Amino acid sequence: MQLLIQRNQGTTRIRFKPIFILWAKIELTTEEMALVQQYKVTNHVLVEGNVMRDLARSTRWAFLIAVVSMIFVVGRSNVTIYASFEVFF
Repeated sequence: MQLLIQRNQGTTRIRFKPIFILWAKIELTTEEMALVQQYKVTNHVLVEGNVMRDLARSTRWAFLIAVVSMIFVVGRSNVTIYASFEVFF
């Protein structure tokens, strides 16, 4: 088995926060590949992250896009829509 690792570093374009990128790949021998196929783990991806943080971030972006789209659609139509809602974050 060989493990190939590549790393990179950059910054975001808007807030200039650092971004760290890590890419990894394994190359298996024929015996190791036979074991992987025997235990049926060929389609598994190993990712470690913060699922709740990512869900909250995507929910905020989706809400923002929905509000902007609603304002655009209502602004272009002759129908007046009254809405009242509260958001808890």
